[in-house]
Amino acid sequence: GKPKGVRTAHRAAASRCQWMWETFPIGASEVGVAKTPVCFVDHVWETFGLLGAGAPLCDFPHSRRGDVGLLLAALEECRVTRLVLTPTLARHLLDEMPRRLGHGCFPETMRQVTLSGEPLPVPLLREVIEALPPGHDCAVLNLYGSTEVAADVTCEVWLRDEHVGPGSVPAWPADAPKGTSLVAPLGRPVPGCEVRVLDPDTLKPVRHGVRGELVVLGAHLAEGYMHPEEPGAAGRFLALPEKGERAFRTGDFGHRDVDGTLWYSGREDDMVKVRGERVEPQEAQLALEALLRGSTATLDSGRSSSAARSAARSEGAADELAAAARAALAEAVPGARIR
Repeated sequence: GKPKGVRTAHRAAASRCQWMWETFPIGASEVGVAKTPVCFVDHVWETFGLLGAGAPLCDFPHSRRGDVGLLLAALEECRVTRLVLTPTLARHLLDEMPRRLGHGCFPETMRQVTLSGEPLPVPLLREVIEALPPGHDCAVLNLYGSTEVAADVTCEVWLRDEHVGPGSVPAWPADAPKGTSLVAPLGRPVPGCEVRVLDPDTLKPVRHGVRGELVVLGAHLAEGYMHPEEPGAAGRFLALPEKGERAFRTGDFGHRDVDGTLWYSGREDDMVKVRGERVEPQEAQLALEALLRGSTATLDSGRSSSAARSAARSEGAADELAAAARAALAEAVPGARIR
């Protein structure tokens, strides 16, 4: 839909930067890269987070941001140590590395790769971890948030050979809902923030392992929307029942496991019903994209009919692809929903 302008307080952005500075200190020799347009919230940390810590920036022109080969060359030439990527851009960089760099790893100077802005598929996470420069202390961060909450409110961390957040990459919690294992964990709230999993109708907490809406409280909340009368803005910032605490309804759904780790499982406005059952299309989409490495799966929700369909393009034989797709989908969604 149409982007909504957000009135973000300086204290919210400062709180987000302060958390990063304290948790992941920036060394004197570090270098960042400014590549995100100022209309996207990731530019706040990407620019001011590094400059505020005294680190220089490699200024990558916005007009060339679609040229991943040029971006890789800039990362190497400027000896960049900190990089912020969406999973989509990470996918393109990984595919381009062998051709541009002659190998499948990030430049040897890289010390931190931050992924945010989209759900992070587990197969892609594993590829990013494997692409960290060997022999160096380098970390991968998965951050979750939105413009309305100063970009990020949760964090999960991995090293090349060791997962330092709760749990581990291949071992998913037994209480995870179907399909959760296709998406990397969101981690836990950062200092100054609270993320509750609430029933979307009553706005009351749900049990561990039960899906609910992710609702954010704390220091990162924006002051509100520039035009709160616009479609989709009403009721997003609100006072919760009982104590009247100010909060932001993200519209994202997920659950909290018994260890306190948050997991993402789709958005309310993406859900469809198939023969009376609520289906979360992203489960099927992620299963197909994991199968078709580097390809995009597209959902046809069939809202006017009784079926939700996923389609994907690939170079494999049609019959073999269909069989593999059905097998992958069987792991993500109930078999009765697969045709």
